[in-house]
Amino acid sequence: MTSPDGMQSNRREFLAGTRPGDRSQMPMETTDEVEIPRASETLRIQTQAMACQFAVFLDADRRGQLEAASSVLESVHELEALMTVYRSDSPMAQANATAAES
Repeated sequence: MTSPDGMQSNRREFLAGTRPGDRSQMPMETTDEVEIPRASETLRIQTQAMACQFAVFLDADRRGQLEAASSVLESVHELEALMTVYRSDSPMAQANATAAES
């Protein structure tokens, strides 16, 4: 991409809202790993759905919220069941099949 002033830019600069060549505003590179806080003991519960990993991190002194966090992660599977196009019995797959017929 070439800007109006003739400088070359790239997609990362465009999406970050920076001028071509201005690296001072660029966000730091991220990795797929999540850094777990080490100040105290941490509880982690996770699940895999929609080809993604969903995780909740709780301070160990918040064990009372563990059931609520677990419930939230269970709802991810309910959402996947509604939205998947890979199971013919899902509402999304049925909507797509019906749309193709009309």
